[in-house]
Amino acid sequence: MRSVVIVGAGVIGRSVGLALRRHGVTTYLTDADPEAALAGERCGAGFAAPPPRQADIAVLAVPPDQVAPVLAEHQKLGTARCYTDVSGVKVRLHREVRAHGCDLTSLVSGAPVVGGSGPVQGPAPTSSTAGPGRSRPPRPPGTSP
Repeated sequence: MRSVVIVGAGVIGRSVGLALRRHGVTTYLTDADPEAALAGERCGAGFAAPPPRQADIAVLAVPPDQVAPVLAEHQKLGTARCYTDVSGVKVRLHREVRAHGCDLTSLVSGAPVVGGSGPVQGPAPTSSTAGPGRSRPPRPPGTSP
């Protein structure tokens, strides 16, 4: 993965951008509010611009009721080869995605695991085993990855 476009530069979108940038991924931020994308750029989460060519992945960091129409729009534009979302709500989302005629073969649904702190303020991590620098979700005590 070399390039990611994050659609929605709020707290979650910027958090994803910051994590990707720490790993050397070229990250672009787009938002219905250009000021949100610029704020993300100022905190180091990516470039406040659409990618110059098709991105490897698009992360849809928009409210749950906006995922389906935003996915449909970006699939039509060819924004990325693959799409994921950070919505925690899936049953309704998948119904809406189908209703919008989206290509389900390029959608890999995701969900946020924890919040964070630092340049982008958000809720505290949900457990002591989760948070910045962790490469996987927390596991029950006494288990190994």
